[in-house]
Amino acid sequence: MLVVERHDPAHQVLNRALVLARHLHARLDLLLFDEEYVEPASVAAPGHEQARQRNERSARSAREYLEALRGSIDAPGVEITIDVVGGATLAEAVVHKVLNRCPDLVIRCAHTDGRGEFARGDMRLVQVCPAPVLLTCGRPWHARPHLAAVVDLCDRHSLESTRAVTAMGARLREGCAGELDILYEDPSLTEGEGEGEGAGEGEGGLVAGPRHDELLRRLSELCVQGGVDEEHLHPIAPAATASLARLVESRGFDVLIHAVPDPQPAGAAWSGTTPPNRPLAPLECDLLFVRPGRYQRYDRPVVN
Repeated sequence: MLVVERHDPAHQVLNRALVLARHLHARLDLLLFDEEYVEPASVAAPGHEQARQRNERSARSAREYLEALRGSIDAPGVEITIDVVGGATLAEAVVHKVLNRCPDLVIRCAHTDGRGEFARGDMRLVQVCPAPVLLTCGRPWHARPHLAAVVDLCDRHSLESTRAVTAMGARLREGCAGELDILYEDPSLTEGEGEGEGAGEGEGGLVAGPRHDELLRRLSELCVQGGVDEEHLHPIAPAATASLARLVESRGFDVLIHAVPDPQPAGAAWSGTTPPNRPLAPLECDLLFVRPGRYQRYDRPVVN
């Protein structure tokens, strides 16, 4: 599902969505968020004639925009649908549609604020959307996409997130015929250490101690889950943006797969072991945020 607004560079993110749709043999849903649009049922009652007419004009204009966007696409074999949503916020409107459609992935043009971080609306969507969210800058990918899964092996609370991130990396690696590296946070490292080193080289930066064997075992499990060997493991310093940015640049990653960060309390900094105390927006790649667990249509029970 590709979520756009009129002011977005739609063709850049559309190209990204088409790449994934072709690789994964998926349908592409184009969803336009229009603040002025409301569901027809909300203005259907008597006495709302003017509101209904405004809404019809808004819906007509939105669909003309989407039809023009769809008409610009040359993608034989890719099914493309269009729809319009409105509401108080983009995040609320998209979540409602996600729970109705159950897409495998939500794609959104990345927006940044004046401080070099993702815009509040984008991060709100990441926080509340049950489906994985890809924030993309629209840069071209390699023919075989270079993927990186960022995991935290030192926090037991993030075990399910680690598995979800690695599973998504493995799925994209296989579906897109890409390459997957696993970047793991090593608390023994400081900014600038461990960049580009694999776990197969010595001890890969892992700190010796009571948890040493357990961490090595979990790294081995991640290799199996991700379908990679040890040379694709790279230690990174926790919450170190500069070293991660250098690794992204040197390895040429197209997508960084990351756990959904902890919510930010009002007036407080990001908390938890999955930042961003480490701002991710400045990284020169796309960001895919994943959460553990399954979700289903709001009107259907989970089928095991």
